[in-house]
Order: sequence, then structure tokens, then C-alpha cells
Amino acid sequence: GNDIPLRARPLGASLSRELSDFVRARDPEGRPVTSAFSWSPEWNPAEADDFMAPLDIAGYNYKPQFYTSDHRRDPARVMVATESYPQQSFESWQAVWENEWLIGDFVWTAMDHLGESALGWTAATLPVKGMLETCLGTSPWPWHISYAGDLDICGFKKPQSFYRNVLWDVSPLEMVVSGPAPAGTSEQISAWGWPDEEVSWTWPSISEGAQVTVKVYSKAHDEVELFVNGARVGRAMRGDGRSIAFVNGSWFRGIERLTATFVVPYSPGNLTAVGHVRATGRTDVRTLLTTGMPAALRLAADRTTICASRNDLAYVTVYVVDSAGRHVPHARVDVNFDFEGDGELYRVGNGDPRDLGSFQQPRRTTHRGRV
Repeated sequence: GNDIPLRARPLGASLSRELSDFVRARDPEGRPVTSAFSWSPEWNPAEADDFMAPLDIAGYNYKPQFYTSDHRRDPARVMVATESYPQQSFESWQAVWENEWLIGDFVWTAMDHLGESALGWTAATLPVKGMLETCLGTSPWPWHISYAGDLDICGFKKPQSFYRNVLWDVSPLEMVVSGPAPAGTSEQISAWGWPDEEVSWTWPSISEGAQVTVKVYSKAHDEVELFVNGARVGRAMRGDGRSIAFVNGSWFRGIERLTATFVVPYSPGNLTAVGHVRATGRTDVRTLLTTGMPAALRLAADRTTICASRNDLAYVTVYVVDSAGRHVPHARVDVNFDFEGDGELYRVGNGDPRDLGSFQQPRRTTHRGRV
């Protein structure tokens, strides 16, 4: 179970024992039993002990600060982070690596879903006290998707997924960009949100020379360099995170929490990050190119053949591309669908948490240049 209402009371502990025994009696494989526990602000860590005692693996929701003290009190307890905040994934994963009794971390959530609307809400707004608490779960309309996932509701990767690619050793180097907030505003991010970033160097709404923030995600590199149109504009070193001056008198920070952050003037063309590993001489490169104006649509299917049956399904992504066939990430284009043959168009989506278009109608507006 998760967030069982009676969890801190004697009846909750009794239910934990009863349900754990029930599951074990019916599982011949003997798989571990777990349940997730959330603490109210006024509770202390020990109030979970009776509830967790029958469990093979104790689930912790949003309480990494309890891991060490609980381990001292109960060294035999095996723990797992059953829910954690997206922006704390570095600290959460470090705790897993450093403690053999902490076996994993589940970030809330892997994929966006309908419900918990605006849980991962992020926007550039006027800084108003209490705004996030007011908006979470009730507004701002028309948000209607959780938007807290690494993947959006269509399965497209979101910026936090690229960060965790590096964190989990799926990729050695990634790069994202965020434009400046409108004058008089600041970016507001919910506890389950992520900064409004894009894997893109195409920003038609930004004037050339405007300051943009570039984040390079790196785990194994001793040094990261950043280039705009071939000119080096920044350099970051692994170390204690102290500011260090390198290029044209500008100050840049070290690589902190797997992130090298640069603020550079926007100039269309190409943005390139280069990571260097001194011991092996290995170099990893990521490049983002400025694309042209929308010129065509390109369809990409996840398979080439399906059966004429409702038990078979193909996902087809429609990309807006420029005259060179490159994906145009900022394009918002109305797309109408028609279908011929032994099959049917089942659903249409774009991942936009504010788009109220129907999933069942054969039309949609692209979001981030795709649908």
C-alpha cells in the first residue's frame, strides 16, 4: 500500500502485519513485501517503526533525512525510497550508492499521467507568496496533466530525463537550454517540477545577444567546455564548486551535482559541449543546431508492420521539419489526420499539459514540434 491513512496508529501497524502475512501466504515465490510510508510534519521517525516491522523492505516517501538515524536504531531494516522529488534525484541516488541497506530510489514519477493536475507545474510568473501552494492540484487552468514525469504522456523524454541519463550512467554527456524569464517575473517551480528547459538551440522568440542559461550534465568528466559557433564561451572544472575565471574575464562555476551551468549570449548556429576525461583522454561531445523555419512533416513509426487487429498497435510520431529535414523544436502546427486501409486511428496526443484538445479527434497542434 501507499500512504495508508492509519499508518502511524496501532490499527495501522496491525493492518501492516495482517496484509504482509496475507501476501506471503499466497506468494509461493516468496518475494519481498513492502509498503510506502509518508510522515506528517509533526511525526517523528520512530512513529513508523511498528508499521514497518512486518515488512521485508521499508518504503520511505520524501524522507531521506531519516535514513541514517533509522538505520542506527534498526540496523537490520532494508529501505527503499518509494517516492522522491525530481529535483533531489542527485542526493537520493548518492544515498543509494553510499548505503548498502538502501536499495533504490523511485522518483515521482516516471511518466506523466492524467490526474494530480499541475503537480509538476513550472512557469515564469510574478513572485507571489503562497502561489505554489495555491496552484498545486487546483490551478493554473488549463493544466490537466501531472507533468511530473521523466516522460510526457506520449512517452517523449523531458529535460529531467536527460539529467537522469547521466546520473544513472545511461549517457556520458547531455545538454539543455533555458531562455530568460520575461521582465519582472521569475521561474516558479513546484516541489515535483523541473526548470523549463529544452534540448534545443532554436529560440526564435529571443533576440540575438540575449542571455540564456546552458546546463551541461556530466558525471565522468574532469572538465567541460562550451562553444558557440566554434568560439569557446565557457569552461568548468570538477572540484569543490568554487567560481573560477577562464574565458574573456567571465566567471563560471565548477561542475556541481553533475551540472556545469553557463550563462551565454544567444547566437543562432551551433552550441557544442565537450567533456574531457584526463586519465583516459576520452572526449564526449553534444551539439545542438539552430534549425530553419517549418517546411514539412515527417512521420516516424515505431515498427514497420502490424496486424489488422485491435490487439496490435503502432505509435507514429509526426515531426515538424525544416527544409533540411531537421526537427523544428519550437514549431506549433495544426495537424489533421486521415487514415486508409485495414485499421483505425486510435488516439492522438502531443504531451502538452495545457492543450485541451481531444485524444479521440483526428487533429492536434504540435507541441515542441511533434505530435
